[in-house]
Formats: sequence, structure tokens, C-alpha cells
Amino acid sequence: MSFAYVSHMTSVPLYAELKNRSVRKYSVVVVSSMLIATVGYILVGCTGFMIYGYDVNPDIILSFPPTSIPMTVGRVFITLSICMSYPIVLFIGRGALQGTISDLTEGTRFSITPDNEKFRLVSIACWFVVTLLLGAFASGIGTIINIVGSFSALFMFTFRVASC
Repeated sequence: MSFAYVSHMTSVPLYAELKNRSVRKYSVVVVSSMLIATVGYILVGCTGFMIYGYDVNPDIILSFPPTSIPMTVGRVFITLSICMSYPIVLFIGRGALQGTISDLTEGTRFSITPDNEKFRLVSIACWFVVTLLLGAFASGIGTIINIVGSFSALFMFTFRVASC
């Protein structure tokens, strides 16, 4: 699920990082990664439905007993997926925030340049503390998904548009 919330935010930086970039090469990367994710989601969904039928829990992991070895392995992989996507989201969020603040403070005595290490460290620490608190006090994954979606839209549209 984290792939669905991370991929659209990383689209532009991903294209910028491609070696010998072209629209064709970028299209191959996007289509192949989305195909892999779609097949994975379909397999998980069909497996849950085949095992539990219409009684399947929307959060398929909760449908399995907590002592199940395959589900423990699944939980470990979900944790790894989230841990691996966290730096990507942090990179995009920090870049959007830093770019906006840099653009808004340009020409003032409080100007923050993109290579300002102090700002980078403070923004990373704040981001980490906020996400840690959200994870600790959120009532469920639905709350987190709503927050992630809201921030994604905020980063994509508001921050960069406000600085133009």
C-alpha cells in the first residue's frame, strides 16, 4: 500500500535521477513498477478472498491468526516496505518544504539556500518526531492514510505553487 502513496510523489525526482533519461525509458520504469505492484496487490487480495470468502477483513493481515508463521513473515515484509519508503517520502517532503522556504526567503537576510545543512537537519528531526507521534497516537491505519494523502496533495500543489 505504501507504494501507491509514494510513487506519485517521487515521479519527478525519479525522472531527474534517470541516467540517459528519456520519456520512453521513464515510461518503461513506471509501467513495469506499477505492473509489479498491481500483480502483488491482486495476488494478496485473491488469496484473502479464497481463504476467507466474503468474511475477509479489509485489513487482510488481521484476518490471520497472530501466531501464524507466514503472517509473521508478511508483517516483517510490510515493515521493511514502510521502512524503505520512509526515506523517499522524507526526501520529497523535505525538498518541497526547503524549496518553498528558500523561494520565499530569497533576497532577505533570513535567506535559506538549498544546501543549508542546519535547515536540513532540523527539518529531518521535526519530520521524524511528527511521524513518530502520529504513529504512536493514531487510532488506525485509515487515519494515517488520510494524513498521508492530504500531505501528498499539499506537497504536490500548495507548497511549490505558493513559491512560484
